[in-house]
Amino acid sequence: FLRRRMSRVLPAFFFWGALYSLWALRGSLYLLGSSRTWADLALGMLEGPVYYHLWFLYMIIGLYLLTPILRPLVRSAREGDLAYFLLLWATASGIYGLVGRFAHLRVGIPLEMVTGMVGYFILGHYLTRVSISLRLRRFLCLASLAAAAIAAILTFYLANRHAGGFDDTFYGYLNPLTMITAAGAFVFFRNARWDRLLPSAASRVRLQRWSAAAFGIYLVHPLVLDVLSWAGVRATLLHPLLGIP
Repeated sequence: FLRRRMSRVLPAFFFWGALYSLWALRGSLYLLGSSRTWADLALGMLEGPVYYHLWFLYMIIGLYLLTPILRPLVRSAREGDLAYFLLLWATASGIYGLVGRFAHLRVGIPLEMVTGMVGYFILGHYLTRVSISLRLRRFLCLASLAAAAIAAILTFYLANRHAGGFDDTFYGYLNPLTMITAAGAFVFFRNARWDRLLPSAASRVRLQRWSAAAFGIYLVHPLVLDVLSWAGVRATLLHPLLGIP
């Protein structure tokens, strides 16, 4: 498992980590003549992430390293065991934070073993393993859209409270609304009838090609955004409804 997975992610980690380390120094390339700079770059890659989007590579490497331990546990677990784990995960990773943020209450029961991104790893397996009726799938998709809308509304409210400053409380990855949004999106894309959504065989082949390229697109996209920004093309150029797309 590790040989197969790491053979894909480690080259990307080293290549893009090195590239973005140099990209971050693009205005001070003269510093590359110092051995101290190279040592700092190496240390920066270890501590990471060297660029804002590369957190994903660090996270996925950690999950892959844990998988040989998680896999036998998950395989032998009953659906109820997995549901219980996910309940604890949502509580410890999501609800604890909101209680502390808005109720100013610190819950002293430690649940660190079920916190973090590993919950999404287990959630994906759980949603793949359990049988979900069409009615429940529709409910999850609607709940996903509702959660995303609520997150936007609450973020708008908090921004107004803080004189326009962005508050990412409801946009964090380990937030109950984000968890619901992710679960609904996962169920939709996993169970979508692509033969109906994309009747043309050519369009389905095109989608598969885009899907295969998604990892590379994710890794390169900040370079594209930076270059566009230099040219004055930013999300703030127009109203956000148009500027962001």
